[in-house]
Amino acid sequence: MKKKIAVECPCCQHHFEVEVNPAALLASGTTAAKNAALKENAKKPRTRARAFTPEQIEVVKARIQAGEKRTDIAKEYGVTLQTLRNYFG
Repeated sequence: MKKKIAVECPCCQHHFEVEVNPAALLASGTTAAKNAALKENAKKPRTRARAFTPEQIEVVKARIQAGEKRTDIAKEYGVTLQTLRNYFG
């Protein structure tokens, strides 16, 4: 995703806008570039995608209560046993 940022020329103090990729700015190593990229990343929510949908939670709860092995359920849904423990105790 490209973003427009304001830049000032160090020799003539001329202001202009450039379109840049924030991730590329971080790799370039300049302080102003890093600050712009960090500012952009700070606006993004820092949440993790949920491992299960609400419908899957109901199905998995029923399967655990029926006595099915947690390892089999974890393999089927592509999650770890720890994730199952976090959701279902």
